[in-house]
Amino acid sequence: MYRDETAWSAPPSQSSGCAVSGPLESIPDLALSSMSARDAFLVAREAHGGPGHGETKLSHPVAVAELLSARGFDQATVSAALLHDTVEDTALGIGQIERHFGLEIAGLVAGLTEDQRILRYPARKAEARARAIQDRRVAAIYAADKLANARRLLEGRECIDGERLDHYVKTLRLFSERLPEPPFLAELSVELTRLINRDAGRIGAPAPRLQLS
Repeated sequence: MYRDETAWSAPPSQSSGCAVSGPLESIPDLALSSMSARDAFLVAREAHGGPGHGETKLSHPVAVAELLSARGFDQATVSAALLHDTVEDTALGIGQIERHFGLEIAGLVAGLTEDQRILRYPARKAEARARAIQDRRVAAIYAADKLANARRLLEGRECIDGERLDHYVKTLRLFSERLPEPPFLAELSVELTRLINRDAGRIGAPAPRLQLS
């Protein structure tokens, strides 16, 4: 389920034992709120720009973390948001996150990491959604991730594909049905409606009706 962890090594930092390299002046404000968030940002910056990195840009986890920070979530949640794509998209492994950040943050990141053994996209996403709703903070990061992606797609004029749109709509519906006071869903509903109105014709998909319970 997780990537090989031998490809990533880190000199110790004062707070977590993580790699903290690069110019500190470029750290966003949200990462200055705690040593954990600072180290998580620096590790994410190194991982997403280093060997074995995937297509995820650092701006995405920062956008997700900013949503959570603005909503008042704790530093462990903000730190996990900064790291949430590292196991899927970089050479970083969940064991390394646990050793450097502890069980709490590693558990949140693990809860957000898809099981790559499930090859079919719809089945893999369904399993990830079902797992995310088991923990309120994991669900919050998951929903913030979808909101940040929807806004990026709208800003960049990138057309969303049908399977991804279906996954986002199912996330919205599942979370609204199963979670008490789910965060970010009202905003996500608005942005998905905008995406659907813009892209449904282009991708040949019917426009689903979005309604929060």
